[in-house]
Amino acid sequence: MINCKRTLRVAAPLLIALTGYCHTADAKDKENQLTPMQALGKAIFFDDQLSKPIGQSCASCHSAEFGFTAEDPFVNIGGAVVHGAKQKRAGNRKPPTNAYVTFAENFVVNNGRNGPTPAGGTFWDGRATGETITADIFPIEWSAEKITEMSQLLGPAADQAMGPFLNDVEQNLPSSKKLCKRVKQNHKKLWKKAWGEQLSCNQSVDTDFVHQRIGFAIAAWEASSEVNSFSSKFDMAVAEEIINNGSVELPLDGLTEQENLGHSLFFSRNIGCARFCHASSTASDGTAIGELFTKAQAGYFNIGAPANPENPWYTMDKVKDDNGNILNPLGQAWVDLGVAARDEDGIEGSDFPGHEGKFKAPTLRNVAKRPYPGAPKAFAHNGYFKSLKDIVHFYNTRDLKPACVDENGEAQRFVTNDEALERGCWPIPEVVSSNIFSCDDEDFCKVTIPEGQTIENYCDDENNPRNIGNLCLSSEEEDAIVAFLETLSDTTTVLPPNH
Repeated sequence: MINCKRTLRVAAPLLIALTGYCHTADAKDKENQLTPMQALGKAIFFDDQLSKPIGQSCASCHSAEFGFTAEDPFVNIGGAVVHGAKQKRAGNRKPPTNAYVTFAENFVVNNGRNGPTPAGGTFWDGRATGETITADIFPIEWSAEKITEMSQLLGPAADQAMGPFLNDVEQNLPSSKKLCKRVKQNHKKLWKKAWGEQLSCNQSVDTDFVHQRIGFAIAAWEASSEVNSFSSKFDMAVAEEIINNGSVELPLDGLTEQENLGHSLFFSRNIGCARFCHASSTASDGTAIGELFTKAQAGYFNIGAPANPENPWYTMDKVKDDNGNILNPLGQAWVDLGVAARDEDGIEGSDFPGHEGKFKAPTLRNVAKRPYPGAPKAFAHNGYFKSLKDIVHFYNTRDLKPACVDENGEAQRFVTNDEALERGCWPIPEVVSSNIFSCDDEDFCKVTIPEGQTIENYCDDENNPRNIGNLCLSSEEEDAIVAFLETLSDTTTVLPPNH
């Protein structure tokens, strides 16, 4: 069995709950259960020699203790972007989680009601499409059965795993040949076990092909039960309901009253968290075994999030890459257009006009995971929000609160999360557009308060519209949703290889 996720969701849904395989085995036992391909991928993932200068690995941006996102507290409380192997360099977005990423389907463009609509893929903008690595990487000596089994791991996750090694704001290796040599130096025995052949980086070898195999090996480990463990309090509560009752009965006995309220609100059609963005199963209450809390072919949304004033990318107008090019010539004038910033078709202009400011809806599994209460984490694509309560409050009040303004009455773009909460306002969206989710105009999506009412009593009138941005949740209901999200944290531990 190479993949606990498939056993859980397809072959034998109750196996994990009945045997405890995925959530009671300790970290060392799990490491011993890895296949040779998974063991190779894990070793590469944690190897901080695969950067220039050495010192940065995949795990530097994707810590298991923080739900496979950034662990540096100073990064999370500020710009939320991890600096690269060359410390003066930084990218422009918060590291997304790589847990459960192997469920993502290939990037596609569907025919939506408002025209072509992107979906699927990985990275915040979907640029890892799942089309780069194919079955051509498999040795011809492999059996048809093994190729069929391994082909299930092809897709966006493997493509994504290739990206950081040669990215000059991440691991910064100069070429796939250099990557090949470093992997050969450190992992040649694991390579031989995984691929059944020696790793060569000679002049005659296509090292881009080797690079693809490296990405595939990482994806194989990411698909293992170490990373996709489905071991959260919520998973156990659902499994226990099925074991005890034969089906899921709500409220869940394994959750507290507050957590059950949050579950009910999260899956409420009126609130829309699950209905629009964060559910994959056909169960309307999310209680199907293996709920991903995002779609395998996830959509892209502009939620109207503010720019993060502390994003280090704004200072990259003073930093150059190895070729002498300024990383961010626009400085503070730069705006993250999300999927609409992609321009890969050779035709001038965005590949996805009309989708400015849209980012992939991520899984909410492990969104609250941290090693101790209060450990700093950041939320949204740019890490603007500093707690789950803050981002839930944003969804609840985005359109009810006034726009933050300066002393001249001009709407402000750069206001930190903490300052906005203190002032009782929200800065204007980073991308002001009519495509902001649940917004029909370009007036920052603010609700027009009926005559005789105020922001404070708007929600007292049941006739006033409620939608994403003005959900009319009480503070206690916001807390309940946060409490439910905290039940989605896996309880397993992942240790570095040979720990």
